[in-house]
Amino acid sequence: RRLLGLPGSVRIEAAEPLEASPVADLDIEALVAEAGAGRPDRAALVARIAASEALAGVEHGSRLPQVAVTGSYLYANPNRVIIPPEEAWKDTWNVGVSVSWSLFDGGRRSAAEATARAETEAARQRLREIDRSLRLALELLETLLQLLDALLLLLQQVVRRIHTRLLQALT
Repeated sequence: RRLLGLPGSVRIEAAEPLEASPVADLDIEALVAEAGAGRPDRAALVARIAASEALAGVEHGSRLPQVAVTGSYLYANPNRVIIPPEEAWKDTWNVGVSVSWSLFDGGRRSAAEATARAETEAARQRLREIDRSLRLALELLETLLQLLDALLLLLQQVVRRIHTRLLQALT
């Protein structure tokens, strides 16, 4: 009353009674997924995992034989492929196939593939750690909400007792 500048005879009552709202059971996994979707560091880790998996596949594929097919067609005046050159429109074509297979590279491909797989696993571990920390934070918040709910119930009981004792003292 003093802070509001009201006389002592004015009675102040709460517009709405304090009521504890029941704490709903939270779906932690759905909240972890929702919280993780908004984190750019988690999205970057997911992209890094995909990239390192693709790199491991490329390194594994480099062990296989490589086959290339080439072809070309030239229609020109003069056609420089035809000897002796003539002042006429002539066409030429060319087709080729090449095969290569690197049998020994000193372990470079195996090391590169192992490095890519290790980077993939490290990124997966970091992703699991982010999800674990989100889950822990949400479980902690859920516990805190339950504690606050219990505290509000306790405070309601205290206010009722104080109100009852005050009424008894005034009568």
